[in-house]
Amino acid sequence: MATLSLAEAAPLDTRLPVIPGARKHETDRRPPLWIVQLQNPGPPDNPVFVLFKIGGLGSLITSFPLANALMTEFPRSKVVFVTSRENEVLLSKTKLSGSAIYLDVSDGLMPPLRMLDAIRRLRKLRPTHFFDLQIHTRRTLSCLCALLSGAETRIGFYRPGDTIRRRAFDHLAYANMFSPVHELYLQMARSVGCTSEAGGYGDLLTVDRDDRDEAAALSNGWCSSTDRLLIVNPNTSDKAVERRWPIERFAAAVTGIMERRADVRVALIGAAAERPYVERLRRDLRSHGDRVRSFAGRTSLGGLLALLQRADCLLTNDSGPFHFGTALGTPTVGLFGPVHPDHYGRMGDPARTVIFYRPTVCSPCVHLTHAPPCGGKNHCMQLIQPDEVGDACLFLLEEAASAAQRPRGAWQSPGAPRMVSREGALLGLWGRHPERAASRASRDGAGPAHATRLEGAKGRP
Repeated sequence: MATLSLAEAAPLDTRLPVIPGARKHETDRRPPLWIVQLQNPGPPDNPVFVLFKIGGLGSLITSFPLANALMTEFPRSKVVFVTSRENEVLLSKTKLSGSAIYLDVSDGLMPPLRMLDAIRRLRKLRPTHFFDLQIHTRRTLSCLCALLSGAETRIGFYRPGDTIRRRAFDHLAYANMFSPVHELYLQMARSVGCTSEAGGYGDLLTVDRDDRDEAAALSNGWCSSTDRLLIVNPNTSDKAVERRWPIERFAAAVTGIMERRADVRVALIGAAAERPYVERLRRDLRSHGDRVRSFAGRTSLGGLLALLQRADCLLTNDSGPFHFGTALGTPTVGLFGPVHPDHYGRMGDPARTVIFYRPTVCSPCVHLTHAPPCGGKNHCMQLIQPDEVGDACLFLLEEAASAAQRPRGAWQSPGAPRMVSREGALLGLWGRHPERAASRASRDGAGPAHATRLEGAKGRP
């Protein structure tokens, strides 16, 4: 089903259905007094949007379309990420790095003093809106930060059993595991009146001259301008290694490609800690000599992005490089199994992205079970065959590749979900009592709809 664009829909109705399971006193026109006392928002004409996202590099980059949409719709706004320290390297490659707040949460709960310091910095920003983007993990921490941030409007995700969130948030979005995650984020923005269809990455992610020089130094004398560069990422995060396609399958697919095209050079990538695993694949491909090189642990993030930008095709598991490739427009073959591709695999250009996914009765399992039902044997990944993956890479290596022609065996998505009803109502969202927003907006002299408080921020800065 095609998405009903906001331009085709009726004017957005920001009055949302009442939060499910909320009692009468929880949907009163006024928020609880203790929450009001914590509020310290800045002026609505210069809104500050806080985006809370703890996770890996690939997880963070899926929220960039939300940041881009907010900045496009509200040029006078400020977007601030609150994220884990490990993501500083990614945000440094964007224009948002100067205002980010980094949390040291890698070892579990934050130490109390660090938590207090983070809240102090957060409140100093005087955020008007807090977007809690945590769907699967760190949801207690994100909820606490939302309440203590001082933001007047808090938007988060709803899952069964979220009793506290029913009380703490003004708007809740349905955490649908089968909808594109970036579309879920954008729907949250629409709940506060953002109608921008920018939605992509814009110019948020940058590759500078130093990055390109680093990539050129690695490929100099090895991959010429007439050669075709295939980048292969056999890795995934240690948090879900069942997402790995068997390494012997990678070797078979790459061998088939190189036997059919003599102009292909293969760059194996990975972090420094992943170098031993990548080295196993390089040894399996040693018969191809210097046509295969391992760059695992040898690039900075910027250098990796520049390599991906230069690449003619990327072959990767469902991991961070998949999202980097689709963000940069690199022709990408993505391999999915324990995670449904409709949730995390739909951000790329359909003409330049090929997904392989073999549904099984136990897939998806990541984020939905404490342990994979297969015990880590990832039968769903092993159903993907090397010859069809090789054919897909060869398909994308041809410059004439298009979305109208798909390689055999490729996953066919049912299409983008509808986000807005024909009457203009936002789908998959709940709010507090519909009259509460009107009451607050009327009190501030901003008209009957809550979202109109941001109208002043839509002009030029």
